Amino acid sequence: MTSQSRKSGVDPVAKAYVDAINKWTKDYGIDFKKSLEGDEVTDAQRKNLEKLNSKKLVWTEHSTCEGNYYSSGYTIFSEDSCCWRSLAFHIGSKPWVGDEDTLIQFEATVYMPCSVCNADGEGDGEEDCPGPGVPKGASRDDCEDGYINWFFD
Repeated sequence: MTSQSRKSGVDPVAKAYVDAINKWTKDYGIDFKKSLEGDEVTDAQRKNLEKLNSKKLVWTEHSTCEGNYYSSGYTIFSEDSCCWRSLAFHIGSKPWVGDEDTLIQFEATVYMPCSVCNADGEGDGEEDCPGPGVPKGASRDDCEDGYINWFFD
């Protein structure tokens, strides 16, 4: 059976990631409309972020060599880093719990097998695979060689 003849509903793993992000935004009162882009933060905004961070209300969206994450706390990564960058800062209305060494993290991007043509992650996919349906709260790249980059926001 080819991917063209398979029914490609919403990817259940992608849906679980969307559910986790939705829970995070609800639990901590995150409003993406109030987020600040990492490279556009003014000095006044930076001071405000530091103040809010002392109350554990700031989350940093950042890249790593493996993907993007939402992490507790206000973090500016060195410009000398190969792939660690602060992309945005999200402000919650409810504080995260823990001390300064606590790290709470949620994946903002995930590279995973296509549930239509490579569900077990062992294959090379199928040419022209349409990929699975996309749940609300996610977007994705095309299926390539049986894998898809997913984005959760």
